[in-house]
Amino acid sequence: MSENVTLRERAARYLGDAARGVRQAPVEVAATLTVTIAFSYALEAGSDAMAAWTEIAVACLLIAAVAWTGTLLHAMGAWSATRRWVVSLAGALVLAAYALFIADFDYVAERWRAVLLVAAAVSWLVAVPAFAGPRQNAVERMRRIDGRILLRVIGAGLYGIALFAGLALALRAIDVLFELDLRSEVYGHVWGWISFALVPWVVLGGLRDYVRPIDQGSAVAGVAQRIALFLVPPLLAVYYVILYAYVARIFLTQEIPKNLVSPLVLAAGGLAALGLLLFDPRPAARGVGRWLRIAPALFLPLAPLGAWALLLRTGQYGLTEFRLIRLIAIVVLALLGVAATIQLVRRRPFTLHAAPLALAVAALLFAVGPWSVLALSKASQRDRLLDALAALDIPADDAGWQSAAPDSAPRIVDAGVYDQIRGSARYLATHHGADALPPVLERYARNYDSRWRDYAADLRLQPDRDIVTGSVIRFAAMPMTEAFPVRAGTAWRIGWSPVPEGPYDAPSDAATSVRIVPLDSVRLVMHADGRRVQADLGRLIATIPPEPARRPDSEMLRVQDALVPLTDTTGVEHGQLLVWHLMVQSDSTGTRIGRLEGLLVLYDSTGATPRNE
Repeated sequence: MSENVTLRERAARYLGDAARGVRQAPVEVAATLTVTIAFSYALEAGSDAMAAWTEIAVACLLIAAVAWTGTLLHAMGAWSATRRWVVSLAGALVLAAYALFIADFDYVAERWRAVLLVAAAVSWLVAVPAFAGPRQNAVERMRRIDGRILLRVIGAGLYGIALFAGLALALRAIDVLFELDLRSEVYGHVWGWISFALVPWVVLGGLRDYVRPIDQGSAVAGVAQRIALFLVPPLLAVYYVILYAYVARIFLTQEIPKNLVSPLVLAAGGLAALGLLLFDPRPAARGVGRWLRIAPALFLPLAPLGAWALLLRTGQYGLTEFRLIRLIAIVVLALLGVAATIQLVRRRPFTLHAAPLALAVAALLFAVGPWSVLALSKASQRDRLLDALAALDIPADDAGWQSAAPDSAPRIVDAGVYDQIRGSARYLATHHGADALPPVLERYARNYDSRWRDYAADLRLQPDRDIVTGSVIRFAAMPMTEAFPVRAGTAWRIGWSPVPEGPYDAPSDAATSVRIVPLDSVRLVMHADGRRVQADLGRLIATIPPEPARRPDSEMLRVQDALVPLTDTTGVEHGQLLVWHLMVQSDSTGTRIGRLEGLLVLYDSTGATPRNE
C-alpha cells in the first residue's frame, strides 16, 4: 500500500475500510454497535445507567477480542472458516454469561477482575500473529502485523478526533444561528458513535493490509520506530539509574523500601519489554540494540526489590487486589527476564512473543477461580478481621451480638485493633459486598453508606487514642455550610480565611451555618447552631517544624490532619475541630492564620466534658 496519499484520499480510504470492516468482521461490528447503542441510552438515562454501560462495554470488548482472534487467524490461513465461527460464537456466549451473571462493578473486586480480563485479552491479541505461520518467523510476523494494526489504530483515532471536532463546530454553529438550544447530550452521542462505532470499523476494515506479506515494509512504521528510538531507551536508562541508586541507598542506610518502589520496578520491566518488542535486537546488535539486549539481565536484581516493597505492605495491611496484581506482574517479568538472560548468554535471538503470551496467561489465570486475586485478597482481609474480632472476644458468627446496652458507654479497645476491624470490614463490604462480612457485621453493610461506615463503632467500640480519618471524610460528599449528624453529635464542613476567598468563606445567617471570627492571631471563635465555642490553634502552630524561608520577608507554614478541642469560655470541651489544612503566615510582624479547612464537630449537650479531665 502506498504511503504517498493526501488527507482527503486517506479519509475516503478510511470510510471505505469502515464499510469493509462491517462485512469482514460481523461479530466484532455487532459488539461495537451494542456498546454504542448502550452508550447513547446511558447518556439519556443518567449516571446509574452509565455504570451498567461500563459492564456491557467490558463484555463486548472481550467478545470482540475472541472474535478478532478467529478473524485474523482465518485471514492468515491458519484457521478454517468453521473453526473461526465456532470459537467466535462460543466466546460470545461465555462472555455474555459473564456480563449477565458475574460482572457487577458496584463491587471494587469485580472491577479488578475486569482489568485482568481486559489485560489478558490485549496481551493475547499482541501474541496472536505469532501462531499463524512458521515458527522461525513468529517474532517478525508478530512485530510486523502488530505494528500495522497499531499504526491503523493511531491513524483512525486521529481521524475520529478531527471528525468529531468538525462536527461539533458545525453543530455549535447551527445551534447559534438557528437558536435551536441543542442539549449537551447531542455532542456526547456524536462522540460515542465516532469513537465506539466508526473508528473500530475503520480498524477492522484494514484486515487485508494487516495480513499482507511481512517482508513488505512501511515508511510510516519506519518513522514511528525512529521516534520510539528517541523515547523508550532514554526512559529505560533513567529508570534503571534511579532504581540502582536507590538500591545503593538501601544498602548504605538500611532503610525499608518506600511504597513507590514497585511502580518504578514495573515501569522499568515494562519499558524493557516494550523496547525489545519494538526493536528486536539481534545477538550481533550494536549501539542501542546492544544495551537493550542486556536490559532483562539488569532487571533481575530490581525484581526482588519491588517484591520486597510489596510484601512489606502486605504484612502490614494484608493482601488486596492491587498489591497482588503488582506482585504477579513483577514475578512474571522476572521469569521472562531469567529466560531472556539465558538467551542472552547463549547468544540467541529473544523469543519475544513469549512475553505477551505469558502476561495473557497470568492475567487470565488470576482473574478466575479459587486462586484468583479476588479470592486471595478476600481470604486475607477476612482472616485479619476475624483475628481482630477474636482478640476482643467478639463472636464473629453471632448476627445479633451486642457488646453493651445501647445507652451505655462504648468499650475502650486498642486503636490498632479498632483500625483493623474498621479497615478490613470496610474493604470487604466495598470490594466484595455485605455477604463477605462475618454475621456479626453483615447487617451494618446493608445500608447505603457502607463505603464510609465505621464498623468498629457499630460494635460499640472506641479506640484508646485518636485515629485521624480526615483523608476518608475529605472525599465524602459533604455540603460546606449545612449541618449533618455524626455519631458524636453534629458536624459542619468549614473553610475560613481572613479575606474571604469564596462563598463558603463568607458568614451566613442560615440557622445551620458556621460563622468564624478571629479572637487573636491564633484563636478563632465559631458560632454554630446557636452555640459559641473557640479553638486555640496556638499549640498546633507551635508543633509545625521550622522550614527555610522561601522569601526573605515571609514564611509559609502548613500542617495537615490534626485534632483541636473546641471549648467555651470556662474551658469545658464541647466538640473537636479536625483540621484538614492549616496555612500559617509568619513574617516580621508575627504569626497569623492564613487559611483553615476542616470538619467542626459539636457534641450533643450531654456530651460536654471538662477540658482538664
